[in-house]
Amino acid sequence: MQDLNTQLVSGDLSSPLNLEEGDVQPAEKPALGRHVHLSGKMEGLGFRESQWLLESRGKFIQVTELLYRIAEQADGNHTLKQIAALVSDSTEWSLEAQDVNYLIKSKLVALGLMQDEVIPESSASSSPLKLNLQFRALAPRFIEPITYVLRWLCHPVIVVPVLVSSALARWWLYRVHGIIPGIQDAIYTPGGILFVLALVLLAAVFHEFGHAAALRHHGGRVGNMGLGLYVVSPALYTDVSDNYRLSRWARVCTDLGGIYFHLLCSVFLFVAYLATRREMLLFSLFLIDLEILEQFIPFVRLDGYWLLCDLTGIPDLFSQMVPFLRSLLPPPFEAILNKATNGPATGQKLPEMKTWVKAVFCAYILVTVPILVYVFARMILSLPDLVSQAESGVRLQIELLRQIDVRRDPFTTALLILQIVLLIAPVPATIYFLWITIKAPLQQFVDWASRTPRNAIAGGLATVACCGVLAGFVAQPVIPRFHGSNDPSRRGRQLIDESEQATANLNSMTADLEGSIGEDHYTGKMILKRPNLARVEINGSKGLGRIFMISDGKTVTTYFPDNNEFVQVQAGQHGEFIQSTLVQQVQQFFTPEAIDANLQLQYMGQRSLDGMEFDVVQAKGKSPTGEMVNHFISRSDKLIYRDEETSDPGDGRRTWVVLKDVKTNPDIDGSAFSWKLPGKAVPVQLPTGIQLPVKE
Repeated sequence: MQDLNTQLVSGDLSSPLNLEEGDVQPAEKPALGRHVHLSGKMEGLGFRESQWLLESRGKFIQVTELLYRIAEQADGNHTLKQIAALVSDSTEWSLEAQDVNYLIKSKLVALGLMQDEVIPESSASSSPLKLNLQFRALAPRFIEPITYVLRWLCHPVIVVPVLVSSALARWWLYRVHGIIPGIQDAIYTPGGILFVLALVLLAAVFHEFGHAAALRHHGGRVGNMGLGLYVVSPALYTDVSDNYRLSRWARVCTDLGGIYFHLLCSVFLFVAYLATRREMLLFSLFLIDLEILEQFIPFVRLDGYWLLCDLTGIPDLFSQMVPFLRSLLPPPFEAILNKATNGPATGQKLPEMKTWVKAVFCAYILVTVPILVYVFARMILSLPDLVSQAESGVRLQIELLRQIDVRRDPFTTALLILQIVLLIAPVPATIYFLWITIKAPLQQFVDWASRTPRNAIAGGLATVACCGVLAGFVAQPVIPRFHGSNDPSRRGRQLIDESEQATANLNSMTADLEGSIGEDHYTGKMILKRPNLARVEINGSKGLGRIFMISDGKTVTTYFPDNNEFVQVQAGQHGEFIQSTLVQQVQQFFTPEAIDANLQLQYMGQRSLDGMEFDVVQAKGKSPTGEMVNHFISRSDKLIYRDEETSDPGDGRRTWVVLKDVKTNPDIDGSAFSWKLPGKAVPVQLPTGIQLPVKE
């Protein structure tokens, strides 16, 4: 995103002077501070009168021609009378020394632009719709050599082919090829999602250099690059404030420079796809397109906002919104408002706008203000849920940390810690945004309440009422726990009950299998049908080998082809004896009412896996061994797709199985459950003490 610094200051004589003769010091020779530079006339604005620019410490200040001409002559060599005479001779205004003295004291001194003056503290105050907590990553001296090379990419000879090729690539992607293969490639390739996100992050950095390169191409100077907090999200920024000195077309090109570099980056990705045929590169292109669409949103200070500012000729819509609304009021009402609010801020009288610019500005305010109010209200109302979900997510990540060996798996540990940080970060970011939003109104309320005793009493009562509402609001996520609706244990039992009911409603089910026991990995498939038909095939690695289980409705046979051994038990009338040691979902299908019936349940929050959303419920055994199982219950059909079991949390070894390509209630032919045991197969010799159902 772009970061621009500007401030509106009027330089007219609409306010009464009320200066005593002794206030004028004709012999005084005022001088601008060394940090102040004259930047000339602004081009392509939406005001009827011309506007001029002063630069101070990287901030551009918009002033009228009168104030600019006075600043131009305030070089330390001219007295107030001489400045008045010079300005009167070169402009249409007729000034006296006391007029110049008033404008310098009320305008330039107040802004800290004169020699030996400091900038007021208010000029650096935080704003909810500005970039806050800025951290500079690159200074101009490091950026300029890079933009010197990249600026050639902004030449029309290169821009036109890039735009055409980018449009053709997107037509092929969205109309011919599709993005589903790219999403699948990213999901099923180890590290694929991280690779895609890394490409998108690099494209975002390239986007910032696009703004810098476009500004450099049109003759501007680039400021700092860095990272900041915008609303509640981290954002990269580039200071391109110097484009205020340029023409409207140059400013528009600077606004679109980041999006153009995003398009250029997508062309590189498409060429890489043609060379490698890796579908995940197209998924990265799709995410970049989403980022481009987001940048065009004009309701916050993204590229689309600055583009609208430069097209209308209003330097900053948000900062000039209040002065604009004041200017629409009839003079009597404006006087009443100024008296009630101690008058408009110093220098905040808006110059007269062109008619079409007024119409666009009014339409923008009518659309933007309700949207921002709605978003702000939603942030307040959703804050308790945000805290609750962050808490659940962090507890889940901590539980996963306990189940792995941190020393043996540092990569997974780092990812889990990063996930914890990402879960926690939105909470303080949202609270900070809400604070800087209410900070200014709160200060005004305190000032109002301190004026009179009556105001103090009314303010105290209002404060007590607000504190009561706030206390109830903060307690909102806690109160339901006393009724059990948000209690993790009750929520876990509720989800398991829903899963039992959804499983009991199934007549048949097929799925591919994938899982592991410690370091032994396996794949396979299962076919289940009520009341007591089952077929499970497992192909394992290392010591696990192959396992084949089948139930024909009477007998459950588990056959080990590698050893030519088998185990047989009765199936049961309703399949109650059909179970697979590796695939818990088999037993859950035939006896859903027994899912963790006697275990301690705990809701661990939501989680996304393989493009699906799950509620995670942890079942912990009541025995001293501390056996734990995490059930991943699909939020769409309430079935358990994944089970993760840890027999001993201390050793970090996990057994897990996941169902893929699940089909519910398919038509299954009975021949799938017909199978003949090899003639030379021998029964497995089980250890003494293991009880199995008697075969009838």
